[in-house]
Formats: sequence, structure tokens, C-alpha cells
Amino acid sequence: MSSDLQLVGFSEALDWRSMEFVDLNSLMSCSLCSVVPKVKVVLDCCHALCELCYENVLQSERQCPLDGEGFEESQTGGIVLTTTQIGKQKVRCCNFKEGCDFVGAVEDMKQHFFSECEFHAVICKRCNLKVLRKDIVEHCKEQCQSRGYSSDRSPPDVVNAAFEMGKKLDASLEAITDRLCAIEGQLNRHAEHIGAAIGSVVVDTVALKKALEQQERLTDHGDFGTVNGKLFAIVRQIDEIASRINISKYVATGVTLADGECTAEGVISSESGNARVAKDGDTGSVQGLHGGDKCEAEDVTSKGKDIAKVIPETSEWVSSIKKLLGEMQPVIRLGNNMFYYHIQYFDDIEKEALAKKEVYRHSDVFVAFGYSVELGLCVAEYNGVMYLGVLLYICQSSRDSLLKWPFTLPYTVILVHPTDETKNIEYRTDVLERIHSYGYCFSRPNATGNRGYGCRKFCKLQDAMKEGFIYYNTVTVGVRFL
Repeated sequence: MSSDLQLVGFSEALDWRSMEFVDLNSLMSCSLCSVVPKVKVVLDCCHALCELCYENVLQSERQCPLDGEGFEESQTGGIVLTTTQIGKQKVRCCNFKEGCDFVGAVEDMKQHFFSECEFHAVICKRCNLKVLRKDIVEHCKEQCQSRGYSSDRSPPDVVNAAFEMGKKLDASLEAITDRLCAIEGQLNRHAEHIGAAIGSVVVDTVALKKALEQQERLTDHGDFGTVNGKLFAIVRQIDEIASRINISKYVATGVTLADGECTAEGVISSESGNARVAKDGDTGSVQGLHGGDKCEAEDVTSKGKDIAKVIPETSEWVSSIKKLLGEMQPVIRLGNNMFYYHIQYFDDIEKEALAKKEVYRHSDVFVAFGYSVELGLCVAEYNGVMYLGVLLYICQSSRDSLLKWPFTLPYTVILVHPTDETKNIEYRTDVLERIHSYGYCFSRPNATGNRGYGCRKFCKLQDAMKEGFIYYNTVTVGVRFL
């Protein structure tokens, strides 16, 4: 029985070449991806998986993908192949599909393939057919001429087809240009509307601040002061968001109307908890709010309604910015080769890890030296002990065709101490030393991205907490290139 497989991790020259083995034991290859790796894991159902496929199965339902049988990690076994063992296996020449009938040990086939084999194929530049290299001269003299091809000019039908294609491309480009101009006009109009809406927000926010300051001067009562304090807190929140999105150069230049519909009207009405206290506890304070200063309060409420009618889209936009500022886990870049990933709500990650035994968190994709990458935090249990790990993932991007592959930049992943950088824990990866065993981590990625590589056992979770790496329910990891 023969099988068409690929070596992984044994030979720089033969790795990832398609080879037909003769009578290879089925446990020597991965039952899923058909590679022959150095290390395999054998399940209870007697199917063997490479390390990559096994890790993916562990992260899902822990069932064999081929027969659906469940398994426990403790019930699996391992098989390790040496280079000497694989070198003795019988294979056909890599050119067997081209007609070579050589059969021998892997090492003998390697010598034959690179030094002796006469069945290497090339592409004829005149007819684009695959031809054996030893037959290319005869092919060009006889077969190419018999097909009627000329070496000094293209056939008329090819020229005509190219001309027609050119006309279609011209028409398509003209239509695309018109469409882009229309889109640009729409974007400019939207920008003008947003600018006008932001101006209205700024003006009405300043008016709201002035009204609140006037109310504060009219009364010093405790409960009414609580209501004013709530309103001032909202205005301060508005100011902070406005300053972060650079709406204006002036003081107090922002508002959010979509954050729980908490407008000035909402705080003054019975929907505000503080307003209810004032209503129940001190009638005089409420009368002061709706009496002597009633006009100003109604003016503030009216302005809030007008803003909500005029700029609902801007309100949602400002609210979304607030949410991003408070909840987004950013990747922060320092210098040209240093990136940090700050993870919040670590207690939720810890609880999830205790339940699932393994949890991952990934940063947004960022660009380093032209490559799209992301940082990952891993919290996993090994032999009953929880560990923190840091990984780097190579991601697919539109620039990949312009980059050098595989990825070979050395990098260092870091578990960052929040107050004392001398306590940082680092793990350096020299990619060129690892690429033969972990080439799938650094090859050009597909749409799903590559498997991450770094250190999965950076330190014990208990030690990280004891040493202060978990700071105010957050943790920071980083990567330094070169």
C-alpha cells in the first residue's frame, strides 16, 4: 500500500514536498492532514494526529474528528520519529508523476532526485506546456512548430482578445471613477453635516454649564446640591469625551445623549435617583428647582430635546467613542519595534480558565515591519497548575504578496510588570532556529491566520499575582522585534 504524504521537520530539502511512501505504517503520519511529523499523538481510537491538529482538537470538543469518539488528554500516547528512522523508509522519486520509476530509501531518493533524476519538468515559454527538461529541445523543434506558434509575434486571435479586454477595462475603470466621485461628494456632504451638528452640541453644552452654575449660586441646600452634582458629573463626562475626539479648542466642548438617554431632562425628572430623593425629602428644594429657576431648567430641557432631534447620528457616534475609550483593549506602540497589549477584567479571564482549563485573549491586528500580527494572552492548566503564556500570531493582510516569506524577524514576548520594569519576564524567539520545526507558525498565512508561537508557560498564575503582575484587575503583555 502506498500513500502520498509530506515530511515536516526532518529535512530542509525535502520538507513539504509531496512524496509517495511505500508501505508506511499509518501511525507515522497524521490521520487528518497527511503530514509525517517528528511527534504524533495517538488517541484511544488508534488515530494518530500531529501536534498542530491535536492542539486544535483539544481546544474544541476533545473528540476525534474522524470517528467522533471522545478522549481524555491523560489517555493519549505519543510517538517520536528520528531522522534516521524516517531516512530508512522507502519512497518513490518526487518526479514519479512525471514518469520516474526510482524506488528507494528517503536518503537515497534525495541523492537521486537532486543529482541523477532526468524527469524534472519545465514550462515551455512558447506554448506554456509542461515538458520534461531532457525533451525541451525536441519539443521546441517539432511540437511547438506543429501547433503553428511563432516566436516573433503573437497569434491574431490573441491580439484581438487582448484588444477587446482592454476596451472592457477602460469602460470598467470609467464607471468606477464616476462611482468614486459620487462617493466622495457624499462623504463631503456628511462631513459638513457632522461639523454643523458638533457645533450645535458645543453651543448647547456651554449653555447647560452656565445654567447649572446659576442654579448652584441660587441654593446651597444639600439635596439640591446632589442633583447639581449629578448634572455636573454628566457635563464633566461630556467634556472628557469631547476633548479626546478633539471637537473644539475651548473648555467644555462635548455631549453624549445616547448614554442611557441621560439628558438634562432625564436628570431633572423623576428618572434620576437623586431627583427622587429631593422630591421625597425636601419639598422646598423641588419648588426651588421648578419655581424660581424654572425658566432656566425648561430652557436646558428644550435645548436637550432640540439636540436629540437634530443630531441623532452624532449622539450615537459620540456614545460609541465613549464606549471604545472605556472598554477597548488597545495595542499601544512605543518606539519603532515595541508594542504592548493591555487586557482588562482579568478576574473574568481567571474564572473562565478555571472552568475551561484554557483561555485565550487576542489583541487587535497591528502592523510591525510590514507584517500584520497580533498579541495573544494564554491562561491554561498544565498538570493541575495554571500558567500565563504570551504568543505572537502572524495574520493575513493585503500586503502579504509584497513581503518576504517565511517570517524570520527575531522577537521577544514580554510579561510586563506594571510598576517595576526590572521584574519583566521575557522570552526571545530566534525564528530561524525554530522555523524547521514550527514552519506553520511563520509561513504566509491564509484567511484563518497562523498558529501563535511564544511561551505558553511564562510563569505560574499564582506567582504572577503574588509578584504584582495583575494590577487593578488588568495585565499587560508586549513584544519587541529584533
